[in-house]
This record gives sequence, C-alpha cells and structure tokens, in this order.
Amino acid sequence: MIPSYVTGEHPGPANYVKLLAMRAKMEGFNTLDNWGRYDEANAELQRLMEAGALTYRSHVFDGLDQAVPALNALFEGTNIGKTFLRP
Repeated sequence: MIPSYVTGEHPGPANYVKLLAMRAKMEGFNTLDNWGRYDEANAELQRLMEAGALTYRSHVFDGLDQAVPALNALFEGTNIGKTFLRP
C-alpha cells in the first residue's frame, strides 16, 4: 500500500464481477483486529519457518549511505518483500 501514498491510487480487485458471480466473499484483514492473539500467531509462524513450510523474500540494502534509496524503494514499490538496511 505504501506506493499508493505517492500516487494517490487505490486500485480495487481486478475482476470484481467474477467475485459477485461466484457469490464469493472478500473481507479486509487488519492485524490490529486480533492483537490479543499476537503471541499465538508469532509462535505458529516461527514453527512454520523452522519446519521450512514458510518462506519469505527480502530486499537488503548495504550501508548507511543506502538509507535513502531503501526508503525510496518502499514508497516507489520497487522493493521485494521485507526491506532491510544492513549498516
């Protein structure tokens, strides 16, 4: 969603007519709605990662001189997965 802060665009589903035709349900998800279950979720995610069943992608920037490009990547949407700045 961060790139939409710059563009002001908030695109919706690409094929919402099919969503209607299939009588499907679309619902937003916000982690704050279930904050009381954080420890439970964290434990399960850790278990999945240790089992190799959960993977993630990351974009690592090396050096403090890369702080601005790293931040820009978030707002431009050019980062891949989680963005890290390694000093």
